[in-house]
Amino acid sequence: MNNKRKITISLITTGFVLIVLLAAAYYVKFQQGITNSHASGVVLQVLSTKTSVKVGDEFIVSVYIDTGGLSVTGADVRVRYDSSRLLAETITPGTFLPVVFVPGKITQASAIAQIILGSNPTAPKAGNGILETVKFKAIAASTATNIFLGPATAIAAVGYPTSVLSGAMPSVNVAITKAP
Repeated sequence: MNNKRKITISLITTGFVLIVLLAAAYYVKFQQGITNSHASGVVLQVLSTKTSVKVGDEFIVSVYIDTGGLSVTGADVRVRYDSSRLLAETITPGTFLPVVFVPGKITQASAIAQIILGSNPTAPKAGNGILETVKFKAIAASTATNIFLGPATAIAAVGYPTSVLSGAMPSVNVAITKAP
């Protein structure tokens, strides 16, 4: 056999083996549902029962979650607010993540209401629901006071080493008028 023919057969064999390996890798990846990135990640939404209150009124702010199809295992939720306008009174865990890792803690001086929640170890959660509710009392007038998720808010999901929280931190504005 001449050298040119040996090289051609060797190249064809190497190409064939490479194609078979790539096809096998693709098949395994497809069968296991492995992806290189999470679609859009988890989205949180901050909603208030009222957008206009009077000084002395109480209202509830809820943090909703949409997992975007991911399997969520934990959430460190930090609601920030203006402590010169609002008093955070209570934090109540929602029904979406049933395990309370760290009970709700309100730090009025730094204006943070924080709770850390998780799923049962064998049952990560997907879908949407309420993570927590915070009860506020209006203590001073303001045309619009902002209640928002702090930048340290994080969401853990199966298969991801970092937070899967998507986009900007959501917020809600509440107007506070003086009591008559």
